[in-house]
Amino acid sequence: MLRPGRLPILPGIAWLLLAASANAGELAGLWQQTDEDSGKPSALIRISAGIGGEFEGVVEHYFPAPGEPENPLCSHCPGKLHNQPIVGMKILSGLQRKDEHLFEGGQILDPEEGKAYRCRMRLAPDGRTVKVTGYIGISLLGRSEQWTRKE
Repeated sequence: MLRPGRLPILPGIAWLLLAASANAGELAGLWQQTDEDSGKPSALIRISAGIGGEFEGVVEHYFPAPGEPENPLCSHCPGKLHNQPIVGMKILSGLQRKDEHLFEGGQILDPEEGKAYRCRMRLAPDGRTVKVTGYIGISLLGRSEQWTRKE
């Protein structure tokens, strides 16, 4: 039997469960990339659904390492991206949903190297993290990192 003082807790618990599951299956949002060596945030990337349901990602904020410029330029990028600011740069494009958690078919740009790679993303069931794999050829030969949802 519920005591009167406990009744308001149930809607609160239900709200928390709904909030936790609201991002499940949704790739769009703000994601934090973390430097694997230092464990510190390196960038915030805003992923959104673009034309035709393809997902794209833009660098929204950059966290410079000690000694790095506050607003770095993509000095290694080719073509029109050469020496453009990394903040505001589209680094992810063309990703398409394959199932509830898998997104493929796009490419991701590494501004530090100036190279573009094929991209695959696997969203965790709770929607809080995404495994990002950049690769040439097949994804098994690629490099993966985990991004964390910030909103």
